Amino acid sequence: SLRGRYRLRLRYLFGVAQPGRFWRAFGSGDFFVKLAGEEGLQREQFRVTLGLERSFSRLWRFRAQITWQQEEVFFVPGESTEDVFFRFRVFQNF
Repeated sequence: SLRGRYRLRLRYLFGVAQPGRFWRAFGSGDFFVKLAGEEGLQREQFRVTLGLERSFSRLWRFRAQITWQQEEVFFVPGESTEDVFFRFRVFQNF
């Protein structure tokens, strides 16, 4: 399959009192268009994500985000789906 994508990201860093410790707010918007594949069906998908990240040290971070996603099939009215995802991550930088 062949898919086109356009993405817009925004990030804001704040609360940097000590090196390696900060808060980060972020948001992104994605637009996908499936151009080929799946027996010629064309699909479009929108995705909006908002989140907050906290760095506890240079190595450990916590991230919470919420994503809303909508997918539609061209030329098929009423064939759209909407999903909401919550994602929580604790990760280590190397």
